Amino acid sequence: MAIYNFVFIFLVGLFAGFINVIVGSGSSITVPFLIFLGLPPIMAIGTNRFSMMFNNFTGAIRYHAKKCLNLKIAILFSVFAAVGSVVGAKVVLITKPAMLTQIIAAVLVIEALVLIFSTKLGVSKKIIEFSQKRYVVGCLFGLLVGVYGGFVGMAMTSILMFFIVLIFGFSFLESAAITKVITFVISLTATVVFLANFKVDLWVGVILSVAYIIGGYFGVHSAIKMGDFRVKILFILLAILSAVGLFLGWKI
Repeated sequence: MAIYNFVFIFLVGLFAGFINVIVGSGSSITVPFLIFLGLPPIMAIGTNRFSMMFNNFTGAIRYHAKKCLNLKIAILFSVFAAVGSVVGAKVVLITKPAMLTQIIAAVLVIEALVLIFSTKLGVSKKIIEFSQKRYVVGCLFGLLVGVYGGFVGMAMTSILMFFIVLIFGFSFLESAAITKVITFVISLTATVVFLANFKVDLWVGVILSVAYIIGGYFGVHSAIKMGDFRVKILFILLAILSAVGLFLGWKI
């Protein structure tokens, strides 16, 4: 791979890392880009998951430092997400994600429409009683998202954020903080599987990881400065754009 390609990888990683800690969809930027550079699809997914692990960790630490993180909920969901992630990572080694990509695109359209017509959703915190039923639903969803996260993971953060806002009444900033912990655990467990099967390009992964860390660091600061309303608008725009790209099969 030419040296200038590594420069492009770093720049794309900066942008994706910045966007990912705010509203997600970072993988929707980097995975197609890595495939465009010549990495096989499975290798692109494995390398991105390896690098995204560092971005998610950086985001989680920064949100915790800013006191936006509900660690109890994040850890609870993460346990179930970790189990699902191992299953998803193993599945991606033997199958193609085309059909699932279309399903995720449809979900993105639905959640964008819900946000557009639910003007107050996620802009302010809504106190909801944490009943046993909500915990069970949350853990089950964590398991399912873990499977998808280990499988492909594109738009995973966006889906998690929407779910946490809708079910638990957190603001978008609080939802983003919890999501970073969950996606870190998903990335970590999936990376172990991908590394064990030699599906990670370590040179590309290291460069992308550095870019993700830097982008993630500044992304959290920007998210808090922007506030919930602007983060919500950016979330809607990226959800629609990601859905269109997935439906049409865009490639960089």
